[in-house]
Amino acid sequence: MRNKVVTILVILVVILVPLNIKADSKAKNIKELNAELEELKRQKNINVQNKNATRSSINQKKQAIYNAYNEKQQAENDINAATNKIAECEASIEKTKGETAEILKFNELTSNENIYLEYLMAAESIADMSMRSKAISLITSYNQDQLQTLNDLIIENQRLKEELREKQNQLDVAINNYSNAIVALDNYMDELEDVGDDINEQIKNQEALIKYYKSICTSDTQLLSDCVKVLASSTLIRPLEKGVVTSPFGMRVNPLTGKTSSFHYGIDLSTTSMGVKVYSAANGMVAAVTLKSSCGGNIVYIHHNVNGVAYTTQYAHLLSVNVKVGDTVTNQSVIGYVGGAGSTLKKNGGWDTCSTGVHLHYSISKGYYLGGGANGYSSFSKFKANMIDPGKYFPARGTWFYRRY
Repeated sequence: MRNKVVTILVILVVILVPLNIKADSKAKNIKELNAELEELKRQKNINVQNKNATRSSINQKKQAIYNAYNEKQQAENDINAATNKIAECEASIEKTKGETAEILKFNELTSNENIYLEYLMAAESIADMSMRSKAISLITSYNQDQLQTLNDLIIENQRLKEELREKQNQLDVAINNYSNAIVALDNYMDELEDVGDDINEQIKNQEALIKYYKSICTSDTQLLSDCVKVLASSTLIRPLEKGVVTSPFGMRVNPLTGKTSSFHYGIDLSTTSMGVKVYSAANGMVAAVTLKSSCGGNIVYIHHNVNGVAYTTQYAHLLSVNVKVGDTVTNQSVIGYVGGAGSTLKKNGGWDTCSTGVHLHYSISKGYYLGGGANGYSSFSKFKANMIDPGKYFPARGTWFYRRY
């Protein structure tokens, strides 16, 4: 047991050396951070243009869906009209058939009884006789023409119904395609990062970091690694004294969207209640603080030097924050408190839309998010791309831990 305690103490020892990661030709300084800030602003303008174009496309597709539904309704009305016309034609056919049958029957009867001859002889003139002889055949012929016309009309209306049904099917496909396109565009517009800063927050954080560096550097060209003096560490330890991993790093079913292709860029650590202390995972410097982000709530980013390697840790869904940009912290510094539920949630009048309950979202990325040395970068996408699985510092999912190491 004594050897185990000694081992733990060795792991937790604080190395009292300046943060001095060797700079290379890409070493960062305030001038370069300002250039990155301008690039972020340029990206913001592009994003605004893309959003406007996407919003316009969404509105166009919504209008197309509205028009398609109207066309469907008109087609349904036309189908009903054609159906009614067919029914009218069928009724007329039955009536005409009956009339023709009666005429033919009369013709047959009068012929059999030789009354037809008397009918002809009773004619007052040859013209009258001719007209009498043709009367029945003309009526019969007329009715046959009528039957043919009505049958043709039925066929035409049946064809019209089939065309309208096909049109409705095509409109259904179009509506479905438009709806899917709108979903994709909405996701593009409002895609929920598991936890992250939008371009506006990145700009604010970059400006805050530059302001801090200006207060400690002697010039805009001085290497940031020469400006910052932070105690290094030998390891990262857990940010909570007690908790359980509820969602690991990697692919998962997103609890907000239900999508199985969602990638989780960190781990979720659940605790017994809101307000539990959150510690820095190692000695370092607070690089950014985002307050009331729509996805992640209150977020803290800390730069670390762990055995000469640059890391940035991220702590999200905080109930409140205890630190500010430029603060020097140790692994015993309380940087904030666990949130993720209650009054922090958007549905309860708060700000966070990306949480389903009490937890801390914890991420580790290699390099310095928002610059700060040769290993620094400002792009949030690069920050995500360099993330590593924090799981090795924690027990398996569902297993509670009761210490920070």
